Amino acid sequence: MVAILVNPLQFLKIIRQETGEKYGEIAKRNYEKGGIRIFYRGLRAYVEIQFLVNVAFAFSEFFSIKWLSVYQYELTAVGIIVRAFSASILETLMTIKSEVSQIAKNKGELMKKDGEVSSIITSIFVRNTINWFGSLWSIYFIHKLSLGDFGGFVFSFVVGIIFAILTLPFDIVATHNCGSLEKLSILQRLKKIAFESGGYSAMYRGSIMRIIMMTCYSVSIVLVSVYLMK
Repeated sequence: MVAILVNPLQFLKIIRQETGEKYGEIAKRNYEKGGIRIFYRGLRAYVEIQFLVNVAFAFSEFFSIKWLSVYQYELTAVGIIVRAFSASILETLMTIKSEVSQIAKNKGELMKKDGEVSSIITSIFVRNTINWFGSLWSIYFIHKLSLGDFGGFVFSFVVGIIFAILTLPFDIVATHNCGSLEKLSILQRLKKIAFESGGYSAMYRGSIMRIIMMTCYSVSIVLVSVYLMK
């Protein structure tokens, strides 16, 4: 449900990452061209991604913790590294085709050729790994500091925003590489984006939309948790 709600924001984020246009210009131009439906053209793939992310994490945690508990490593640095990498590997493998599809659908006519898994898998894997490290470290510190429900939510939310911004350059690399005629590495693509845009700040395009989307997901998790506890 949240994925359906925020999909237009995902559309705006991807187009801004690709073109550098302001959000208002993107919204106006595309609405005039295709109406409200154009903002949902990548919806199916985006919903698939959100569903598969949770499935991948569930399977990863089940098998990782089962193995780590034997050595009592669940909440140690080693345990977090193992859990983050296993979650990232599984998530990337399960979602990469949907990632290509949703980027291609949202970019539309900006695609210069068909999207390829090989063009974005490295940047997506790095992004996912860093995200899982952030999430699992926040769980570790919430447990160690005994922050409680509200304190834990605030702490994980702040950490989530920080890591969402930190991983944004890899998200932008995936957006640019998907459907591009050039096959560039992460570093080559970031240098090209910075050179063409006049600065490295271009690597953080779409941060506002990403933070808003993350806020929506975080609030939904809290609401669902509160409802389930009643």
